[in-house]
Amino acid sequence: MNSYKEQTEPKKRVNVFRKHREKVLAQQGAKDAKDNPHKDATQYELKLAELGNDKRRLKLVKSLKRKVELKQELLPKYLPYVEGVLEAATGEQDNVLTTIMVWAIDCGDLTTALLIGEYALKHKLSTPDQYKRDLVDLLAEEVAEQAITNAESNDFDIGSLEHVAELTAEMDMIDQVRAKVHKGLGLTYANRDRIEEAIPQLEAALKLDERAGVKKILDGLKKKANQ
Repeated sequence: MNSYKEQTEPKKRVNVFRKHREKVLAQQGAKDAKDNPHKDATQYELKLAELGNDKRRLKLVKSLKRKVELKQELLPKYLPYVEGVLEAATGEQDNVLTTIMVWAIDCGDLTTALLIGEYALKHKLSTPDQYKRDLVDLLAEEVAEQAITNAESNDFDIGSLEHVAELTAEMDMIDQVRAKVHKGLGLTYANRDRIEEAIPQLEAALKLDERAGVKKILDGLKKKANQ
């Protein structure tokens, strides 16, 4: 998995000067938007327009696999803007930022997604209308589903879901979504023979959602633990 910095370095990425300029403009744009929300053509508005164009490109693609590939191509050009906004830390609503968070999850770049997610949760940002979920539910569910899908792969970074669980532990969340977080942790722990950690996670998932689909796995782990 590429780290946040590694995402910005390979070939075909914006050059160093342009990256620095976009980062500075994003920082200034975030501050301008807060100080003067009616100012024309802020960096945020320009980036939002660019994002709109890219979303229209994505709509023309039918294949989910190709959509992810296109997001992987598009994502790097937004990273200098993201870095600038995070460093400016104004806490203003930013639909570019939250959309790129989702794209990063889709692309498997959980490092970037969680950098944005932690900031967005701290400042209580909302998601763009098309997602129809609170940010806490969206972030937790999307990362948990990646864990569940890749539970049998040692490539999945369990630390990312552990971080989500920690970030959202005291937040109001849909029970079924929190159940997915516990399920993702439980299945991944189980695959790595961390049975004593897996069992309470799966028990928590079942308690929150009887249809979580973990009962047989949980029973099997308990039998294994008692042998």
